[in-house]
Amino acid sequence: MKVITEESIRQLLRNKKLHRGAQLLVAEPSIITPSAQSYLREYQIEVKQIIKEEVGQENDLQELVGGCVETADRHIQDLNYLDNEIGKLRNMLYFPLLPDVFFDEYLWEYWRVQQHSLEKFKAIRYREVLSVPAPLMPQAFQFNSCSWRTWQHSVAELLRQMEYVTVLIRPFEQVSDSFIAWSKEILSIINNKY
Repeated sequence: MKVITEESIRQLLRNKKLHRGAQLLVAEPSIITPSAQSYLREYQIEVKQIIKEEVGQENDLQELVGGCVETADRHIQDLNYLDNEIGKLRNMLYFPLLPDVFFDEYLWEYWRVQQHSLEKFKAIRYREVLSVPAPLMPQAFQFNSCSWRTWQHSVAELLRQMEYVTVLIRPFEQVSDSFIAWSKEILSIINNKY
């Protein structure tokens, strides 16, 4: 009987053999430690036990790693998960921690247009490329209106979410390049480099 620990789950995630929202198929009777169960819940990973004879017959199994099998046939769930993460990214473009005077009205409008673009991108189910925004003139951010740490936190969260969505959108080859170009343009605005 195999014991699945939190560390083994962390290792699978770290090695990108398992990801948030995936299904972990266990090929033999296993014991899952309480900390591993908690970690699986946190990362929304479903555990399913299969019979060893089924492992060779399943077409949708990607690979067997230490008795754990990750399924690749989760397109609909992946789309729903991607929708959720795109929604989070869109909400981050509200910059809720920053005061209204931090950006000028043109830049706030720019963020609103980008939110709309992300929403449209999600609504068409990633079948068309994401339009890359036109560059803006360098902006004067009003750092005296909030703390530097608040700005750094907002930027770090936005960058982390863009990187995460980039990983999730890779299977959609026809649009992943446009999302990367969009992200670079957003980054240039944040860094005030044009």
